[in-house]
Amino acid sequence: MPEISVSKSSPFVTFKLVYDRYSTNVGANQSTVYAYNQMSKGSGSYFNGAGVQIASIDGVGELGRHSASPFLPSGMTGWNDGPYFLTVNHDGNGNASVTVRMTLTYGNINEAHTAVLTLPTIPQTPSGLTLNRVSDTRIDLSWSKAGTTTSAVVHRQTDDGAWQQVGAPSGNVTSFSDTTASEGHKYRYRVAGVAAAGTSAWSATATVYTSPVAPTGVSATRSGMDIVVKASTVPPFVTGFDVMDDTTVVATNVSLPWTHVAPDPGVPHTYKLRGVAPGGVQGAWSASSNTVQLIAPPAAPVNLAPNGAVRASDAAVRLSWTHNPVDSSAQSAYELQWRPVGGSWTTLTGATAAFRDVSLPLGDVEWQVRTKGTDPAFSPWSAVAVVTVITRPGVAITQPDTDWDASTLTVTWSWFQPEGRPQSSWELELQTAAGTVIEARSGSGATGSFTFTSRLAQGDFKVRARAATGDVMSLWAEQAFTVVFDPPAPPIFLGEWSEENGVVTLTVAPGGIEGPIEVDDLTTGGRVVLWDAVPDTTDVQVVAPLPPAAVRMTVERLSGTRWVPLMDGPAGATFIDSRSPSYADIVYRATGFTAEGAATVTEIIVPARSGALWLSGGAGFMTTCRLPFDPQYTITAGRARASKQFAGRPLPVVLTGEALERIVAVTGSTSDLEDDTASADKLTELAQVPEPLFLFRDPDGRRIFGGIGQIQLGRQGSEWHPDGWNSLWGYSFTLTEATEE
Repeated sequence: MPEISVSKSSPFVTFKLVYDRYSTNVGANQSTVYAYNQMSKGSGSYFNGAGVQIASIDGVGELGRHSASPFLPSGMTGWNDGPYFLTVNHDGNGNASVTVRMTLTYGNINEAHTAVLTLPTIPQTPSGLTLNRVSDTRIDLSWSKAGTTTSAVVHRQTDDGAWQQVGAPSGNVTSFSDTTASEGHKYRYRVAGVAAAGTSAWSATATVYTSPVAPTGVSATRSGMDIVVKASTVPPFVTGFDVMDDTTVVATNVSLPWTHVAPDPGVPHTYKLRGVAPGGVQGAWSASSNTVQLIAPPAAPVNLAPNGAVRASDAAVRLSWTHNPVDSSAQSAYELQWRPVGGSWTTLTGATAAFRDVSLPLGDVEWQVRTKGTDPAFSPWSAVAVVTVITRPGVAITQPDTDWDASTLTVTWSWFQPEGRPQSSWELELQTAAGTVIEARSGSGATGSFTFTSRLAQGDFKVRARAATGDVMSLWAEQAFTVVFDPPAPPIFLGEWSEENGVVTLTVAPGGIEGPIEVDDLTTGGRVVLWDAVPDTTDVQVVAPLPPAAVRMTVERLSGTRWVPLMDGPAGATFIDSRSPSYADIVYRATGFTAEGAATVTEIIVPARSGALWLSGGAGFMTTCRLPFDPQYTITAGRARASKQFAGRPLPVVLTGEALERIVAVTGSTSDLEDDTASADKLTELAQVPEPLFLFRDPDGRRIFGGIGQIQLGRQGSEWHPDGWNSLWGYSFTLTEATEE
């Protein structure tokens, strides 16, 4: 940082003026200078008279001063006053150089000390920006400036978009060439100068246009005796378009669409367009339009249809074509001829329609057409087209008939065409009885059968079929049918109570005509067969035709009014019902299902007549204990209730909850060596199973599920038994009812 420094003696003191540029305001062409008045001395040096230290800039003004009396008191070691600020104006070239002055006045001292401060050059805003389009890829810029710069910054705006820097030429420059331009754009430029103090403000902008791109989709359309020229896509930033007819420019800088009024009707007219940008910048010529001739006979019609196709004889054949003008005029008349191959022509006439419905004979028929536009002459005859007329084919559905007994449907049909033409394609629809399409299929070839993928339920349906040879399709054939599935043979179902284990063993198998069955009932809804546990007779019910096999079976037990599921799986199984009552006529039913879902039920009654108590637990309640020796038990039942005292009432109010309670307390005797009673070891095993739930059953038919904490066993004595001493035990347990699994 520059400074002015002066040292004095008597007293010994040093004065300084520290100064520098603080900031630059480019837009105002000004700089701000700052300064500090400083003094330093020993504490024993002093001057008690008045004095002043002044910082100033010659020709600008005072920066600041330190004035005091005493000026240099004893004990003071120095000061640092400031910063002081002062604005300095630069000249028209952005330059400024000033004299900084420090003035000292005290005692017999009255002197000034100076230094020169040269401020950084402020760049001046460029002016007079001009553009020269040398080519579509080069734009030359030039401008004027005041003062000296170290470089310039060039910005460009493309098609009114955002500003982007495209150049930064170094040195004291006044020109630049932008070589990144391209055709079809509007470019706006601005320039700023760069000097030591920063970057100037932007110059005024200047705009230039490059050559417009060529229009596309140029078309010419006749309008009376005039021709209208237009384009589907035009370039932006144009003031108009030049129009060329063949090789002659017939209009300049006009708007589109443009009408060529009364051109020569005797010659063809083909047009090109080019855009004109501001400043007269011309773009490239477009591709040629279609050719329009105001008056000329049309060319031969094209796109005759049908041609090489087949049509049915029971309907008029639509013969169609495309008028083919060379002067853009619409069709005003036509002549159509047809004949059997080798026969005589039949001629039909018409006006503007581009088709004719004609009744044609069987066989191959040739036909041709010619048309007329504005010109009075007809076009040449078109090429001859050929259509083959045949008798419409027919199909008949041969399967299904009115009844169907499977969940999948295979449709078969027959094909007939009197001229012997083969089937080439087919269509099928499977519908509900109301006509809603369930599945639609189609295919090619001569097949006469197809299997739908949709699975059918029992009910009413319709199937429709039609087929074609070439383009001639038959009428729809339709067949209504009803799906009724045959039920399976009644399941073979056996059951037996085991007094040894306290369970019912059940065997179920698919029914068939070989097995012995006792038929107790037949219903319209399916075969219901009731079994006794031990059939009294063996009857063979012969079913013809053989019923379908059951692929799945379920077994259920009647519990009150509810059927409890026991098994659901493949047909045929033997399993155990360990939760059945121990004293009841137990009703079971087995249901066999076919693959289609038809079902047949067999019911059996299994009598259980156990006079003992039964306690079961463990996995599947298969650990069972029979307790026959005159047991004693009590059942305690209740519901959650509580008495609540409320203010204002002399007596409590009883409230009832949802919780129910039933407790069974059982005591009795058993022995170790009797076959028909559970031993102490068996009761111990049951008490220690890991499963939480137990099942209690009694001769009154009760089944109570619950939890048991312990089974108490007390030895009461022993007696002689052929297998050794038989210990007699007393037992007791309490079961608290819980929810069945």
